[in-house]
Amino acid sequence: MSEKVFIPHDECGAANGGCFEEGRCLMRCQPSLPAPDANAQLATAIRLLGVFVKHERTHGHSVPGSWMDKALNEAEGLIKRNT
Repeated sequence: MSEKVFIPHDECGAANGGCFEEGRCLMRCQPSLPAPDANAQLATAIRLLGVFVKHERTHGHSVPGSWMDKALNEAEGLIKRNT
């Protein structure tokens, strides 16, 4: 007999483990949009992230090698891979 096991998605924000105890997502971390709508929302988010990155690179004060610089580099890579 197989046992049902809950495995949270990467989006899981429940750090207390309650979702494991309940066997379901408790914080609506899992996307609930249909795939085409989710893709459209993700495309918008990536576009807006690009606006933010451009602004930060132009007007920001991130120090090379800092956590903000690393985050901006990661965001730029994400944008390049998905646009």
